Parts: sequence; structure tokens; C-alpha cells
Amino acid sequence: MSTSAGWRTAFCFSGAGALFADPFAYYPAGRGIAAGIARRIDAVTSGYGRPSVLIETDLASWSPLLELQTYHAQLACYQVLLDEFGVRPDVLLGHSLGEITALVAADGLTVEDGAILLCERAVALAAHADADAATAAFMLSPQEGRAFAGQAEGVSVAAVNSPAQVVLSGPADQLMRLGDLAIARGVTVTPLRAGPYAQHHAALKPAFERYLQSVRGIQAAPLRTAVWSPVLARALEPVDDLVLLAALQMVRPLDFHGAVAELRSAGVDQFVECGLKDTSTRLVTATLGDHARVSAPFRKRSTEAEIRQMTAHLTSHEEHAMTDSNDDMIGYLRANYAAALQIPEEMVTPDVDLEAEFGLDSLQHRLVLVKAGERWSVDLGRAESPATITVRSVAGMVRDAGAAGQG
Repeated sequence: MSTSAGWRTAFCFSGAGALFADPFAYYPAGRGIAAGIARRIDAVTSGYGRPSVLIETDLASWSPLLELQTYHAQLACYQVLLDEFGVRPDVLLGHSLGEITALVAADGLTVEDGAILLCERAVALAAHADADAATAAFMLSPQEGRAFAGQAEGVSVAAVNSPAQVVLSGPADQLMRLGDLAIARGVTVTPLRAGPYAQHHAALKPAFERYLQSVRGIQAAPLRTAVWSPVLARALEPVDDLVLLAALQMVRPLDFHGAVAELRSAGVDQFVECGLKDTSTRLVTATLGDHARVSAPFRKRSTEAEIRQMTAHLTSHEEHAMTDSNDDMIGYLRANYAAALQIPEEMVTPDVDLEAEFGLDSLQHRLVLVKAGERWSVDLGRAESPATITVRSVAGMVRDAGAAGQG
């Protein structure tokens, strides 16, 4: 799709449960960042009677606190990558509840908004809990998974994780029967810690309606980083309702496998686990094999030096800094000016006067330059903008700044 011009790096946020205690034990700066984010989350969740996200908890069983702690850890990892190591994504991809983290990381929602969403979600689910509901991962292809689900009443495909793994959810007794059939055929089945409800299942419609009503007051902001939704199977657009999307997680299935494949087709060749462990990037590898690089900088408790080593290839832009073709650069700038002006990309031709024709203001222009500077590792802070601001003239300015920086 047109908005994907220039995408190279995706940050991935997994669903709840990718946790271990004290992840920044050997990295004081990370621990400080995590503490600051925890204060913002705790200020919201204390009103719901939740303890601090920093307390040690039972990681072997599901709880609403586990979801909040996953959210907190992912935001801390995201901030560490940005602030401490200068790694920035072109697009964000969240799996299940990780999509809420992605919306926050993209500045569409605040840290506090995300905490409210998770707390109200827990409240709505508690009101419609079903002890006879279950969720499990089956090592089956999507086609086989759908066929299996069709053999049981009320069971559906909740998620397609990879070419060889699907998640099924529905009545516990029906899911157990399918599990027994699968195991008898040599298929690996893993029950998931999902709470007393079927994940991504139409049976949660009453909880969905209650949830949506309770969070309707949250005001979303324009996304500052692209987000690809496995629930909607596309990149989010300015008109999308982010609060509705967060609620749709309850009742809509997700296709993470399809999202990864689409992003690779769009040019993404680096997938970074933005959270603890390597849950998402293992699914990326299962989908793409050697056709993309994956990195999980926080898969274990690491020192600053170890994290720096794991992110070195991400912070180094030699592979594409000033080496993209002129068409690639123009495509990237067209997409970003169109996003800043909130107009279709096809209207932003390479030689159109962006100020005269579309009223481009200095702030919009500067935001595009900031992204371009980060994209090609050039300093545009002191660069003099061309007299007539067009995509082609700005591309020349970026290349001139890159040449000056290398001289």
C-alpha cells in the first residue's frame, strides 16, 4: 500500500504473558525508565484496586495484573530503544493486547489511556466470565485449523500466528475434544493462559458492548508512527477509531501471520521484539524464515553493553543511509508529506508546490524533515529549505545534507 513507502523496521508487541521478573536488573537506565512509566500506569490502576505493576506476581497463571505488567514492560522496552539506543521503527505491529501498546507507542493514545483500556477490559470480562471457555494453540496450518474448528460447536479460529500455528477458542469441553483428536494425530496442542473466557470470540459480544461503552470518553490523537493491525488486516488510517479497535480485540480474530507477510512485501526486513522474551519474533521467523532479520534485545536480563551489541545492526544505517534510489527517497517523502497534510498520496506529485497548493505549514514541514533526518541519518536541523518546497527539492536537500555529513 502507498503509505508503506520507505518502511524497513517493524517493532512487534506480543500479547499478555511475555514476562519475567526484574528485566532491567543489570541495566540501571532501563530500570529508571521502567519506574517512570510504572508511576503513570499505577496512578490510573490504583483507582481500580490494582497493585503496582512493579510487584512480583505469579507468572504461571493469568490475571488482569499480568496484562498490565506486559503492557508496562513493552512500553519500557520501547522507550529504552528510542531514548537510549536511538532505534526507531517505521511501523508498529501488535499481537492481541499488544495492539493497545502499539497504539500508545504511536502516540495515538496516552500511557494512561492504555491503562484505562486494560482495566476496563478486565472489568467487562469479569462481568461475563465463563468457566466453560478455553483457548489453545494448535500446530496446524490455517486451513487445517479452520477445518478442525468446524468439527466442534462454538469453536472458532481466534488467531493465525504462523504458517503452522493457529489459536482456537470456544467452549472448554469442545476444545478439549478437538485437542484429543489433534494429539492422536501427532499435533502439538498448548493450552493458553487466557482467563475464563474465549479469546477473540464472538461469544464475548456482551462484554465488548459493555467495554466499548465504558471507554468511549477516551480521546485518541493522530498516530505519529504507522501501525499495522492484524485485526483489521491493514495499516491504520487517520479516520480509524482507535478506541473501537481496542474493543474489537475481544470479538474479532487476528491474523499475525498475514500481517508479517504483508509487511515483508511492503519492504520491512527488520522485525524487533519490543518487549520481553522473543514471542513475536519467533512467529516472524516461522513465517519468513531467512527473508528478514529478527532481533529480541530484551529476551533475557541484559547489561547495557549486551543490549547495545544486540541493537548495533539496528542503529547502524550504513545499509540504506543515502543508498536508496532517488525514486525510493521521493516515494518516502511523498508518503510522509501526504500523511502530514492528510491528503491522498497521489496528490503529492514530485514537483507540486506544497505550500502554494496544499497550505503546507512550517510545523508539518519540520515533522517530515525530522523523520527524513532519522531515516537517512542526516542532520537537517540547520539545513536551509528550498525556496519552493516540493518533494523533489526536499529530496535534493536531504541528499546534499548527507553528502556534507560524509565529507
